Amino acid sequence: MKKAIMLFIFVVLFYMVLGHVASLVIPDDAIRIRVIANSNDAYDQEIKNKVKDRIQIQMYDLLKDVKGSNEARKIINDNLDSINSSVKNILVDNKYVLDYNV
Repeated sequence: MKKAIMLFIFVVLFYMVLGHVASLVIPDDAIRIRVIANSNDAYDQEIKNKVKDRIQIQMYDLLKDVKGSNEARKIINDNLDSINSSVKNILVDNKYVLDYNV
């Protein structure tokens, strides 16, 4: 009997968690920031992760008080030079000489 009750509780919890995860939908007006590595080489992936980590922090700092996607787009566009500078600094610090685009 205890096993049946435990199984029932597990199944109910599983469906509750599954339902919660399924309800997490990315809105159509979401802004996505993608950092793409030059290759699957370990060094390229390491650089990509350093850039991604820095840009995530920078985006959080810039957008933490923003109320909507239009305001966020304006702030991002107004700060592209700063974002570009951050990426450039990471690449220079790591002696990474390939071109990049922001």
